[in-house]
Amino acid sequence: MNAHGERKSRRIFLLALLGLLLLLAAAALGMAVRGRAGLVANGAGSPGASPEWPIDFYELRCERVAHDILNGTFTPDATGRVRLEGETEELSVGGAAYVTRTGKRTLVLFVAWLAPYGFGGHLYISEPLTQADARKLPDGRYVIDLMGPVGPDPSGARIETVLERKLGPHWHRVSARFGG
Repeated sequence: MNAHGERKSRRIFLLALLGLLLLLAAAALGMAVRGRAGLVANGAGSPGASPEWPIDFYELRCERVAHDILNGTFTPDATGRVRLEGETEELSVGGAAYVTRTGKRTLVLFVAWLAPYGFGGHLYISEPLTQADARKLPDGRYVIDLMGPVGPDPSGARIETVLERKLGPHWHRVSARFGG
């Protein structure tokens, strides 16, 4: 092969390599976007889908509902349950959010999954918690008492809930087990 043919082969190889790198970069960017979405929208049919979190978590939409609860647009019933309607109904299992008020803090639970043994979800906290609000577990996580669903029954009652992971300034991923 002559020098011109080698240069042309090398150029084709480099262009193919560049194309492959661009394809890999696009895929990595897609995964990074999906990974970020996985923190925010981790549910069935979402890019960060997980069978353990079947309800999508749309932070901005949930935060709007939380603000509507704070300003009195939505009022919880005696069990702390707020019925979500219309397009907000899909934000929480059973179409309900659960409100707990402690001092000047309002906590709003959006249930992502509900099973006979417990639930998991996303918790909005209007003001930072204090040591009086939570109990520290040996593994470093905190436990708080929240209004939430009791078993498969969607009516609300106080239940010990674990703050699993902080998702943002006002948001935590939480879980609870029924019956201890």
